[in-house]
Amino acid sequence: FFWCLYVSLVASDECNFEEAFPGGNIDWRQVHRTLVPAVRIPETWTLKARKRFVPWMQAFSFSYFVDAHQSACPLGLLFLRLFVLMVANDADRCIELRDRRIGFEVLRFDFRKLALSEWPVVALLARLHSNTVAVVYPLRSSCDETDSADLASFRGQLVGWQKHGRLPDLGAILRVIEGPVSRCPFGRAAAVLVAAVKLPRTTPLSGEVLDLAHQAWELVEAWPHNRSIYSLLVTRWPIWHLLEHLSASRVEASTPGAQPSAPQIRMLVPESAAREAELLTPAGWVVTGVTCNESSAWVRSVAAAASDAEIDELVVLVSPRIQSIANSTVEAVEAVVEQMLLHPAIAVAGAPLVDPSSRWVWPVRQLSVRNSRLVYSRFPTGYASTIGRRCFAGGASSGTKVYRASAIQSILSEAGEVKGLSLESALVELDISALHIGVSVFTCFTPPLSEEYYLDAALVYPSLASRFGVEVAAFSDENRQEGCFEIAWDSPESYCRRQLVVAVLATMSQRLAGSSGGSLEWVGMSANAVALAAAGNFAGVLLPLCLRAHSGGWHRQSLPELCQRTCSICECRVSAGQAEVLAISSGRPTLLATVDLVSTKAVGCSVVGVHGEFNISACSEQALSPARASVAVHALACRMDAAVLHNTFRWDVGVEDCVSFFRSVLDKLDPEQVVVLVSPSLTLDDGGAAAIQRVADLLDSSSGVVGLPTHRDVWNSNVRCFHHRYWKLAYRRTCAHLARSDLGGLECWSTQATSGTRVMKAGLLQQFIVGQEEYHGHTEMLPVELDLWLEARGVPHRTCMAGVLNESDYLDSVHLWRGFAERHQVEAAWFSPSNYHVQCLLRDGWFVVLTQGVVGPWCFRRDVTRVLQGVAEYWLSQDPAKHFVVPEEGTMLSLWRNGEAGYMPWDSDFDLKLYTTESGPSSAEFAASAGASDAFSRMQAEAYAYDGCGDDGYVLVRLENITHHIGDLYVGSNVPPESYPWWTTMLGRRVRVSQHHLEHIFAERYGEPVEKLYGDGDLLGCRVPGHNACLPDCSPGGPCEFDSSFVHIDFLADEASLSFEPVCEAWLSAEACEVRLMLGALLS
Repeated sequence: FFWCLYVSLVASDECNFEEAFPGGNIDWRQVHRTLVPAVRIPETWTLKARKRFVPWMQAFSFSYFVDAHQSACPLGLLFLRLFVLMVANDADRCIELRDRRIGFEVLRFDFRKLALSEWPVVALLARLHSNTVAVVYPLRSSCDETDSADLASFRGQLVGWQKHGRLPDLGAILRVIEGPVSRCPFGRAAAVLVAAVKLPRTTPLSGEVLDLAHQAWELVEAWPHNRSIYSLLVTRWPIWHLLEHLSASRVEASTPGAQPSAPQIRMLVPESAAREAELLTPAGWVVTGVTCNESSAWVRSVAAAASDAEIDELVVLVSPRIQSIANSTVEAVEAVVEQMLLHPAIAVAGAPLVDPSSRWVWPVRQLSVRNSRLVYSRFPTGYASTIGRRCFAGGASSGTKVYRASAIQSILSEAGEVKGLSLESALVELDISALHIGVSVFTCFTPPLSEEYYLDAALVYPSLASRFGVEVAAFSDENRQEGCFEIAWDSPESYCRRQLVVAVLATMSQRLAGSSGGSLEWVGMSANAVALAAAGNFAGVLLPLCLRAHSGGWHRQSLPELCQRTCSICECRVSAGQAEVLAISSGRPTLLATVDLVSTKAVGCSVVGVHGEFNISACSEQALSPARASVAVHALACRMDAAVLHNTFRWDVGVEDCVSFFRSVLDKLDPEQVVVLVSPSLTLDDGGAAAIQRVADLLDSSSGVVGLPTHRDVWNSNVRCFHHRYWKLAYRRTCAHLARSDLGGLECWSTQATSGTRVMKAGLLQQFIVGQEEYHGHTEMLPVELDLWLEARGVPHRTCMAGVLNESDYLDSVHLWRGFAERHQVEAAWFSPSNYHVQCLLRDGWFVVLTQGVVGPWCFRRDVTRVLQGVAEYWLSQDPAKHFVVPEEGTMLSLWRNGEAGYMPWDSDFDLKLYTTESGPSSAEFAASAGASDAFSRMQAEAYAYDGCGDDGYVLVRLENITHHIGDLYVGSNVPPESYPWWTTMLGRRVRVSQHHLEHIFAERYGEPVEKLYGDGDLLGCRVPGHNACLPDCSPGGPCEFDSSFVHIDFLADEASLSFEPVCEAWLSAEACEVRLMLGALLS
């Protein structure tokens, strides 16, 4: 004992030597040179940086069984152990802190030795305390729980010191020191330390101060530390921070030189809140009240106030809907201002917000204005780029924002005269103006603003239509609108124009069919057939429409009745058996359609459905002409009824082993021979044969593959596209952008997928067939294989309007079989609205992410999502009034990374706290009851109780088909709901959060993780180039984001695209889904 005491008091702590341990050597000079400076660098504690300290973790292991006081460098070894505990994760740290030895090692040192040491042990203890009291599982100090009400009040005053630097007065200190002796000595120790802090010091650490600090140290040591240093590190008494404040090892901030003066801050607030703002804002801020009775007056008032600002000033524009200024608003604004002072590149910045329903909103949004649509949408995984450690770039943020004066002046100049219907819509115009002049809008992670989310109340109004062509707007999840005020008739991209055309055609076709058995016919095939059949696409309808009305039993005199009430803004002009349908907008007539009344239907045209709301005859007069047979066509078919063969072509029909059969036939053909790959469902009539022949006559070596429209009950344009990424294959009935690609004067459209029957050169088909394997009963997948093969090689793919084939859609009958799934890395396939398949391939989802650098397999992420949702539902259903769910760890990070759509696609599991406001089950009780429940049985989930850290029970969730656990649950009792006062949604489930918890996870647990990282701390990046699920390249300094939300399991297309189609099963009823897939996302 005396030898240890001598070492701790007398031995030098310079340690300029290397020391041998049972498992290896430690060079104390290198430890000091490397780790001591790192203590004061915030980036040290980020997940990315921790990977640098792996060698020191190894040193921790091989010196583990050596008592620090037995080491030749005792303070160095203690410092190393505490440093490694700091860079460890919460759970490992908690387990190590249970070891009594570390605590005894700390307390056996004389504080005077620690305070004067070159090893910043006390600073590490202070940081360790901060992290320990805010870990994922709440830790309660048995010592704190014995405090009297007076001591608890004094402790509250010390919290004020930590936040604002204000120490309790001397009277309060003496009352604690001289008052009744408490069973827990921490309060008295803290009071002694506060007295030491208040003493005047002429030297960094005077003898009197050091003696008082040592007296407090002895008080702390007197507590029976049954769990080692554990009880010290979970106490709410800021003992370690006070000791750090006194310690000689504390690195004081360098004395600043002349600092540039801070810019003037102007705060523009609604007039009703101006007086309140003046009382709450910091000294020196200029508060100006602005008019908020209507949008135009508000913008003029803001512009007048902002014009007075100097170019380097900051202008705080408070949301016009705020009627009073809360402390929380000022706190949030101050934090945003602080970030803008740190980062001059930020021109505009907002903050998170809490609305009147206590909903916490993270408002980073990207903004898009195109094709008559205004869309505010989340980034696929939260954000693409950042500035600093807390500010995230986007196109929109909260209603209240901080602007550099030059930025707000430019934005207001671009906005001009605002004529919105609401104050919220005026904010929308400012967003669009910022987008037009290229100003990014940042959201900085700060305490939240208290305000309504302006996008929930914004409106589509005439000014948006006239200035920006906006007719449809997706402002927020709760607010999607359309408004056809001033239709841009000269733009074929107008959503309202397209909807009006649909209404006209639907009315006419229904009246004709209902009254006389008549029909509506195109005059020839036109681009309108493609545009109107394109379900999710609002663009491309050309005016005027040229139509024929086959009257059936009607008379020419009935034409006015046909036109009557065609649409609310339409007018019909009838003369000589022809009607002109005009739309009247702003007093200007625009010709929508000319309709000829004819007594007989055109030969060869059949009435088929072109659109969900009407039928119209689809035919091609070009295709009705006799086949010229100028080019020989060789037809290849397999497993096809010989009765449907047509004598126009030469036929080769196989019975089985289709790939081998095609290969043998193609080997004998000239590569320039025109071949038609025939769908087994084709019924080839004269019209179909003529259409194929017309394409064959125009085909050359560069034409690629050509298909045709088809019909069998429903007319399909077959101009469609697909997404093949992230373990998914999703076909869509349309392409986001319709593009003409004519073939020798024949109207054609670029596509990624066409009809099952296709025309091409034999050489091209042979190149494809050579690389194919036998399909073992799945020959129907051959066209899908061809689609992917053509896309991968950039071979042109067209659908030409040469006629209509009578065949079923091949995508309705294909099946995702395992060979195809493995070859193309597809686990989920949406071939058509009625044909959806899943083929799960991998059980080790997390290891695939880590080793290959790809998005987690679709089935793995589906299962994790399903179980997360199921666990939350199960817990809440037990007692909705008293139970609540709190996201934790990486699941909490998803709140910044579009957790509404899905958890991070590279994450391995989920973490949830399951809390109740009263006494609840232990971890063992929860695991037993939940594991035996119907809910867990339906999910095929298993629950296992483990000894966790802290006072929460710890439960692991597993699925039998996944090799590693997929969920960590922390079960807690008697948790007051006010500890987590706000709610938000994650994967459609309501969860609760608090600022303290958000700050801990973001800033402390993950060290402000603006970078997107693997669990081992490396930046995301693909390690298997060419894989269809590659993670984005997150190289330092560049953007780091997926190109669309298609990465999430429940999305078939990006929500900002023209063909936004969420998965039916997950989001909509079957009826609503069919409407959405037919008419587009905003028509359901």
